Amino acid sequence: MEIVDVNFKVTSEGVHLLRNKFSYQILPFNKIENAYMVRGKSVKNWIVILSFGLLFLTLSAILLYYLINSLSVDDKPVRFYNMFGNGLIGVIILGVLGIISIFNAGKTIPIIVIVSSKRKIELRILKNRKNLDELLHFFTSHGIEVERKGF
Repeated sequence: MEIVDVNFKVTSEGVHLLRNKFSYQILPFNKIENAYMVRGKSVKNWIVILSFGLLFLTLSAILLYYLINSLSVDDKPVRFYNMFGNGLIGVIILGVLGIISIFNAGKTIPIIVIVSSKRKIELRILKNRKNLDELLHFFTSHGIEVERKGF
């Protein structure tokens, strides 16, 4: 039996760390000293993503402000309407990108932190949030008790 997520999969051999759906490192269960589960952000650099989201929303608001103020001009050539339409598309794209970035920066998910003799590995559980008990049971059946911190 194996449980596959985006960045890792757990098999009877151990924890496979994945990159592009291929295993680049296997951490056997006997090398794992401790494991615990915490709540964390779904992305690693969430502050950078939040900053980009706020920047996109600010640019969208500034562009919308200039577009609304341009409506007060009396003489409007055909080129004005073309630029106005393109400006609205820009406002919509920047606004949607900003909202998506802020949403992803604020989203929290369960993370299993595995402590081995050499390093700490964070396993972000993205696809198997509904099967979390099955994943924890799989670890327990192989002799690793995952303690819940912050749950």
